[in-house]
Amino acid sequence: MNKPLSGKTVLITRARGQESKLKVRLEALGANTLHVPALRFLRASAAPLDKAIRALQEKKYDWVVFTSQNGVEFFFKRLKQLSLTAKIFRGIQVAVIGPATHRPLSRRGVSVALTAKQFVAESLFEELEKSRQISGRRFLLLRGDLARPYLRRAINRGGGEADEVIVYRTVRDISGRRRLKKILGGSGVDFIPFTSSSNVESLMQMAGPALLHRIAKKAKIVSIGPITSKTLRKHGLSIARQAKRFDIQGIVEAIEQAARKGK
Repeated sequence: MNKPLSGKTVLITRARGQESKLKVRLEALGANTLHVPALRFLRASAAPLDKAIRALQEKKYDWVVFTSQNGVEFFFKRLKQLSLTAKIFRGIQVAVIGPATHRPLSRRGVSVALTAKQFVAESLFEELEKSRQISGRRFLLLRGDLARPYLRRAINRGGGEADEVIVYRTVRDISGRRRLKKILGGSGVDFIPFTSSSNVESLMQMAGPALLHRIAKKAKIVSIGPITSKTLRKHGLSIARQAKRFDIQGIVEAIEQAARKGK
């Protein structure tokens, strides 16, 4: 029996170690997947994070906000190095963007008070505002170096006080550049999903604008959400489909819909 993505090839460019969920779900639908990581993540300077951790121990914050799964992983690596545990969050409320960020906290015994309905910072701010949780409260935003400053600015405008601490850095993974160009040059790719704006920027640098634009005329580009779509359009890349829910399952569904439309 033919599966929805039988005969289709999908190029996955997520960071090494983060491609498995997308790969497994696509292959279950019959797709052939190729993986060339475009990004890798490195821990940021420990000093600012250690200062923030001391402030958490002293209960100087009302809320801690994690904007990504990577933020959770790098934060807890540092906690472990300092021989600390999730008990540090006692008496402090935790908010996250998206279930992928919620899950690793739950596994560690951290109670999440608020999860944004849409997987963007704007949605999290709206939820906090509706709950009247901003004015007069202190927030610690644990984020990557490329995260947008929207949330900090919005909280400060809303009468709260937000501190940002960068817990990880995003850098290009150029190890697969030659393989990437070979894959794209062979033009056997049907879909290229993009899961972040940094993913777009890195692939643009690795492949080169001319090659990527040429391949985009044949392969369908699928975006995880509006922020990523904006970056794709900035580079003149047309989007075949944008995910309705801004997560891995959403992008799988968007690829499936685009494949169905193309038949």
